[in-house]
Amino acid sequence: MLLFRPEHISLILNGTKTQTRRLWDKPRAKVGSIQKCYSGGMPFSKCKPCKGLGYWEEPDKTECPECNGTGFLQPFASILVKRVWRQYLCDITWEEARVEGYQTLIEYYEAFYRINTKKLPKTWWCKIYPYVVEFELVKEAVNEIEGH
Repeated sequence: MLLFRPEHISLILNGTKTQTRRLWDKPRAKVGSIQKCYSGGMPFSKCKPCKGLGYWEEPDKTECPECNGTGFLQPFASILVKRVWRQYLCDITWEEARVEGYQTLIEYYEAFYRINTKKLPKTWWCKIYPYVVEFELVKEAVNEIEGH
C-alpha cells in the first residue's frame, strides 16, 4: 500500500507519474510487488464525503463515489513496483522531476518540501537520502478497482 496526495491521482492514472520518493527508515515496497494506491487517508479510514456511515444506511442517497458505499476509503489504482533504490535529493535530474509529475526541479523541490515538511530531517537539503520507488500502473487492477 502506498499513500499519495490527491493532486497525484490523475498523474498516476495517465502514466505521467512513475516515480515517488519516500522518507522511509527501510524500504516498504518490494520490487515485483503490486501495491494498492490510496489518497485521503489510510485504508479502512472512514470516508469523509459520507462520514464513514455508508450510503446503505440512508436509502434515499445513491452510492458514494469515494468509497463505493462501503464507508471506507478505496484504492484509486494498483501499481507494479519496478525498482527501489536510494538517491540524494540534490542528485535528482530534470527527467526524474518530470516522472515525479512536475515540470521543473524547483516545482518538484517545492512540492517535496510541502508534502514532507514534518518528516524532513534537520539537515542540509543535499543530505536528504530518500528511497525512490519506480512503478507502472497495472491496468487490470485499475479495471478491477473501477468495477469493470
